[in-house]
Amino acid sequence: MKQGIKKASIAEYIGDKNHSESLRSLRTITLFGKNVATYKFALALALLKVESNQSTMKFADLQESFLKEFLLHYEEVPQQFSSGKPTRITEACDLYIKAGKTHSAFEVLKESTAALWHNYVFDAFHNVGGGTIDDKWWLFEHDSNNKSLVLTDRLLELRESSFEKEIMINEILARWSIVQSAWAAGVSTNLVTHSETEGLVISSQNGSKRVSLRSALGALLPYQKGRCFYCDALVDKTSQSSEDLFPDVDHFFAHSYISGLKTEGNKRALSINKDGIWNLVIACKACNRGANGKFDSRPPPQFFEKLVKRNMLFIEEHKHAFRSGVLTSLGVESSMQMQKKMHDLWNGFEIRKVWVPKDI
Repeated sequence: MKQGIKKASIAEYIGDKNHSESLRSLRTITLFGKNVATYKFALALALLKVESNQSTMKFADLQESFLKEFLLHYEEVPQQFSSGKPTRITEACDLYIKAGKTHSAFEVLKESTAALWHNYVFDAFHNVGGGTIDDKWWLFEHDSNNKSLVLTDRLLELRESSFEKEIMINEILARWSIVQSAWAAGVSTNLVTHSETEGLVISSQNGSKRVSLRSALGALLPYQKGRCFYCDALVDKTSQSSEDLFPDVDHFFAHSYISGLKTEGNKRALSINKDGIWNLVIACKACNRGANGKFDSRPPPQFFEKLVKRNMLFIEEHKHAFRSGVLTSLGVESSMQMQKKMHDLWNGFEIRKVWVPKDI
């Protein structure tokens, strides 16, 4: 029996009407699927990129694109699995690479994996939040008898919109980069933090390892549906840094506030990394540093609650760097402790001058 999404915050995310229904499905799967391997990302990209006007895709038509997407990442970062152990597919990929990546070697790779690759991803593709998303959100039906996938209206609409398709391709690539980087560096001891020069980075607690992620924007924007955290305007990644819709990385709790607490020896600030992922949101330039921008002020309480909800989404991910980053950066061990710590910080932050976004 199929079970719906068990985690309330993820169910609320997919039900949020602030992003289109076609985006909701794939975004939820990409962000909250149970990641023990990156095959799901390769399949998602193949489903979006394979050129076809048909509502049915044969396994064979998808296989070449799936393998090419997977190989691009596997050659760069071999850690494509949480276990780190080789599989029959990676062993076949190793032989292809060793053979010089020739056309004939790729044909051998396709033949040797033809009966394998889809077994790893098709049936588990829609598993999210400890269950399975409702049928109405599915992107395809698995027709094993005819060795094909029947595409749903959700996926067909996404494929037909060049704008939404590009958004999802970029978000999937950003997510894939984070997952493989976390596994390569050892997620259990990592902190996801922000660097002014490098953007998002994963580093070990003792600083001996440091892996730069591709983009804070690509990592955080999907949780905000591509919108400014404060005014809800669609940010524009192609804009100039001087334009109002340029996306900035904003520290919700100002540096000066948390640094002041530490200087005073306040217990609320002990073990807190102010640059941690728990404190980062994407804001448009106008809200963050415009003429009437936020700067070091505090937003109204509803935005604090929005941040807590966002961090709950991070914590409910499956063994992912964001979960580890939130808990470790705040010096806590559970979602309950995280909420308490954040509320303690907010109680002190409330005395600051209140800033209100321009459209509220």
